[in-house]
Formats: sequence, structure tokens, C-alpha cells
Amino acid sequence: MNNTVIIGAPHERRIALLQAALASLKWPPATVVPYTDLLAGTQKLERCITPNSIVRIESAGKCADTNQQFLAAGATRVEAQYAQTTDVDLTNRGVLYSTRQWYLGYCDVLDQIAAQLDTAPPHRLMTSVGAIKQMFDKRQTQAVLAKAGIPIPKRLPVITSYAELRAQMAQHKVSRVFIKPAHGSSASGIVALMTTGTRSKAITTIRPAADGKFYNSRQIQTINNEKAIATLVNYVLGHRAHVEQWLPKASFRQQSCDVRIVVINGKAQHSIVRLSDTPFTNLHLLNNRADIEDLITHIGEETWQAAATTAERAAACFPDAFYVGVDLMFTPQFKRHFVLELNAFGDLLPTVKYNGMDTYTAELSAFTQ
Repeated sequence: MNNTVIIGAPHERRIALLQAALASLKWPPATVVPYTDLLAGTQKLERCITPNSIVRIESAGKCADTNQQFLAAGATRVEAQYAQTTDVDLTNRGVLYSTRQWYLGYCDVLDQIAAQLDTAPPHRLMTSVGAIKQMFDKRQTQAVLAKAGIPIPKRLPVITSYAELRAQMAQHKVSRVFIKPAHGSSASGIVALMTTGTRSKAITTIRPAADGKFYNSRQIQTINNEKAIATLVNYVLGHRAHVEQWLPKASFRQQSCDVRIVVINGKAQHSIVRLSDTPFTNLHLLNNRADIEDLITHIGEETWQAAATTAERAAACFPDAFYVGVDLMFTPQFKRHFVLELNAFGDLLPTVKYNGMDTYTAELSAFTQ
């Protein structure tokens, strides 16, 4: 029987779904190794990995204790040019923090995991530490995709201030951009900026608060005040950001749309259409969704297969990742498509089935064939 070891946050929804997938395959439950135990030194991977074990590194999700420890681990590593988080309490729901510091702390933990895996019995790792690190850095990911000829939005260079951003937008003749934390996810801390001459408008998930902190919100904010926009953008840029051209998206059912495609073992499988009246289609923002078959009927099999092939090519840029979540958009009238992001943990689509299996069941089943 397969021995499965999952590194993650035990009380997160993903772990329960993975255990259910194992049960559906009639495999024994996985041994769950908490990130917090690895950090505390109370657990070692060599104690639970047996020869030929399947090892899966999973997202820490919303676990405040785990993410607080990642932040602490990154406190001495964050570069001087990027702001550091010193007094944030992640149990204060929605509060934004230094994603650069978090990322460097997470990388430190991943390095510890890699060192322990090196001394553990021979095993099968579903996604490598290196692939996770790269996909958690939007700038690195987009550079890899660009080198491989994958269609992506135009990228702007590393930018550190709002004034510099406006100058770069003018130089590159771009009037609309997305400003994304380089290590963020779920549209957290993201700004969509449009400019006309000296005027600008920002649409964002960020909510400034009276306590001086910034919070992530499901209520999309629109800001027209130039000074407020500069403050907001400088905050995001101060934690290392990825800036790309904001391309217009195709419309489906009278809303802007894009798709999340999960590529498993090189094949585009579970997919879902995300619909929104705002620039942000992330499902956790309570946006609408549609079945992929309805979109395929609308755009035609040939257009869809071209997009699915691009998703597969994008995932293939990370050969050490057995599964990858690919966010892909179409331009109006579905004339062209572009890859927006890759996500090492982008397979949380519990309601979507492919060949009768959810993502986790399909991944585990394919990994042992």
C-alpha cells in the first residue's frame, strides 16, 4: 500500500480533501507533518518517510500560526530596500503584511525540508522545493515563461515607487497596468491602475484603515485621488511587486472572464471559468463561475484546444511540478490568449471533476501509474 506524507497545515481544508481523496482510492490516510513542527524541530521527515513514500508539500493556506512563523523566519533575510513586517498579528483577519519577508521565510523553511528529504529514505516527491519557490515569485515565473515563448502580458522592469511607475508606463506606452505583490496570491494586495494624461484611477482589493495598516477586502475599492493612489501603490511596490500590462479580457455571459486550468502530469484537465464585473476574477472574492464545457461550446473546440495546449506548455516549464494551476485569459472575441500566472498550489477546485475524479484524486492516481 502507498505511504503518503503531506507537509502542510493540518487544519486547512486542503488536508481534509486530500485525506478524502486517499480514502476514495482505498489508500491509508496520509501522515500529516505540520510546518510548525518542522520549524520547532519536534518532527523529522525521516521518521515518517519509508521507502517509496509519496511526499507532497502543501500550501499553509490561511493558517495564522504557520504564516506568522514564516514571517518570523524571513525577518533577518528581507532585503533593505523592501519593508519589513514587525508588529503584525495574523489573527487580525485580512491584515496585509510584507509578502517579501513571508516569501523569504517560506523559502528558508523549504530549504530545511529539502535538507531533510535528502537524508530520508528514497521517496517520490510530487513537486520539488525549487519549483514551489519559483512559482511563488511572479517575476521569476514570468521570466521563465517569456524565455519559453509562452504568450504573457508585457512586463515592466522592477519598480520601487509610484513616480517611477508613471515614468515607466509613459516610456513603455502602457496606460493600464496590474501591480501585484511578487509573492502574493488570491488577489491579495493587488492594484489595477489606469491613467489618462495626468489623471489616474486605481481599482484594488486593498482597504486602508484608521490604524495605519492596510487590509485585504472582498469589497473592491475604486480610488481617484492621486495622493491616495500614490500611497497605495508605494505600499505595494515597497514589498517587491510584479507590474504587467492590464490587457482587456473577453466577455462571457456579460462578464469579463478567464480560466483556471489544472495541468496534471503534462495534461490540461480540471478547468473552471471565472467571471467578474471587476478586473479581479478570483473565486474567493465571491465571483461567478461557469462550467468549462459551456465556454468551449461558445468559443469552439479549436480555440479551446489552443489555449489548453498553451497551459500545458507553461506547466512544462516547471518539469519538477507534477501539477500546476494555470490562469489564462482570452482577449475580446477570444482572438488571442495569454498566461497570467502559475500556481504551485492552484489545484483547489473541489467541485470540479475530470473523468469522474476531483483534482486531488486525479493527481494521486496518476502519480502512481
